[in-house]
Amino acid sequence: MSVDTEVPLRISVSNCLALLAPNITAIKDYRWTGSDQDQFWEFFKRSMLVRQFEAAQAVVDWGETGHAHFGVTLLRPAYEEMLWATYLEKHSDKAPKIALLLSSRETSETLEAQNQFIGAKAMQQHGFTQKYLKQRDALTRPQLAELRAIGKQLGWRNDEPPGAAFLARQVGKEREYNFVYQATSRFVHFSGHELGRRVWGRRGSVKIGSDQFAAFWSDFALYWSFRILIETANVLREVFSDYEIDVGSMRDGMMENIGKMYPIPIITKAELESW
Repeated sequence: MSVDTEVPLRISVSNCLALLAPNITAIKDYRWTGSDQDQFWEFFKRSMLVRQFEAAQAVVDWGETGHAHFGVTLLRPAYEEMLWATYLEKHSDKAPKIALLLSSRETSETLEAQNQFIGAKAMQQHGFTQKYLKQRDALTRPQLAELRAIGKQLGWRNDEPPGAAFLARQVGKEREYNFVYQATSRFVHFSGHELGRRVWGRRGSVKIGSDQFAAFWSDFALYWSFRILIETANVLREVFSDYEIDVGSMRDGMMENIGKMYPIPIITKAELESW
């Protein structure tokens, strides 16, 4: 991608999102016939695209108030969604069942965590009787067994749902995954490197604040929030097939704006130099 220093990255991303907006609005309305349980993968695909679009729009909006650098926190789930989308499209025969079973597994884990933390009395105040929880658990157990059986067929470690690193290897994105995760890990977890980036000055006198790297991380969040969205949309492009969307015009408009963007590095020479 070429660098265009005259067009701010935020404007390029904003222009692209404006082109995408009618298409995202269209896929929010989904109707089907047949079993509800067969639709979970269709739900997931549309939810991924809608959430990623909203996240990219949030980064653009935050840029107007000088807070776009916090958009880096939105990249991790978006990237994992893109990996899952790519992986499940490779196993499209199993994708609807995996989506259903993953949802059931995570719902069960969330209920258990809440039950353990707030206790039976508080759970009942929220409408969850212990009888209900036991019934739910009995329903979930065979689903978990079915998910493990699918995992065994697909080579999941310990037959458990795989992590992002496994998915990245399976879909040929290991190098990109390592790059994105190296960057986002430093931002969303404890990191001496990230804390140090907020300390600038000279020996004996420094100023501390996020403003030193705000512009750097803002561009990173803008670039990757949009790139992940486009990659996910490309993988899941069939969701647009039921709508009257001018794919050609959308693609041409995208390419004009993408040409004005450029990849953002995750470390700079300046931060390695001594005071």
